[in-house]
Amino acid sequence: MTKQKIGKYIPIGIMILFGIYLIWRVSDRKEKLTEQKTFYTVGKIIDYERGAKVSTSWIYEFYDGEKIREVSHFMDNNFSGKSDSDWKPYIGKKFFVKYSVIKPLYNEIYLDKPAPDSIIICDKCNFDKIPTE
Repeated sequence: MTKQKIGKYIPIGIMILFGIYLIWRVSDRKEKLTEQKTFYTVGKIIDYERGAKVSTSWIYEFYDGEKIREVSHFMDNNFSGKSDSDWKPYIGKKFFVKYSVIKPLYNEIYLDKPAPDSIIICDKCNFDKIPTE
């Protein structure tokens, strides 16, 4: 093979490897969040970000049993096209967060599951399932 032919295959190979990595990462995240070693805790939305260079996402914090983590999560389609006045009421509110014990950066916030008043003060509690009260 000549150098020109090899030069054509290198970008294709890099794209294929990157695609494999993305597929692995999504399946690894899904696996970690569906296995037995997951907990629920109370997370607090502290901000949101949006812009041309940034995907619109919530910024929230939660305690993973070792430390408080600040992470972001993409907003779902219910918030697309909405204004700041629609998002601001969520700031400071607490919702349940599911996270992997093995890899706490694999987590998801449940905006449809606000933490009840009886649990809001329990920021550092972990639950096997979402408590009802």
